[in-house]
Amino acid sequence: MRIGILLLLLSLTTSQAQTIREQIDRDRPSSFADPKTLELARGFIRKDSTYYVGHLFEGTYLFFRANDELGFRKAIRPLKKALQKIEKDYNRKLRTRSNNFEVISDVFRYQSDYGLIAYFLSQSYQNVEDQEGAMEVIRHVRSRNFQLENYLDSYNTMAWLYHRNRMYTSKNFSFLKNSVPENVAAANRCL
Repeated sequence: MRIGILLLLLSLTTSQAQTIREQIDRDRPSSFADPKTLELARGFIRKDSTYYVGHLFEGTYLFFRANDELGFRKAIRPLKKALQKIEKDYNRKLRTRSNNFEVISDVFRYQSDYGLIAYFLSQSYQNVEDQEGAMEVIRHVRSRNFQLENYLDSYNTMAWLYHRNRMYTSKNFSFLKNSVPENVAAANRCL
């Protein structure tokens, strides 16, 4: 009897959460820079803090409003949270590869949102001079082996990070080589 009641409560909770997520998806703003976006994002988080969309819009809003290190650091927290939550809830959809249009159209939104989150997170790390963090995000995206990598353009971004920091060595950033010619060569291999 107790197990039956627990299963009923669990199914009701799951369907209620799904309904809330569908409502959040319908109410998604069309612009990240609109002043009401932050208010909407925080409302989404209040409705369902386990869903990535509220954190995505909060982080991107803060990214677009940032103009110094403090602003970009504020954007990193919700973007990291959004990345963790989308991976947790939609890992299977993020790993889907197919030549079937119906299959791809079902997962495209999640893969696009993932690319968007990763792009803004990588750019935020670069803007606070955390090259290790930026490279970590890019390598993480590359390890997922997307069929179509939206927004990030990981190989070009990795090449830029090698090139931008070519005068440093692995003592400064672990992903670098130990001389300028080696770093330039690593950048060229990414292109």
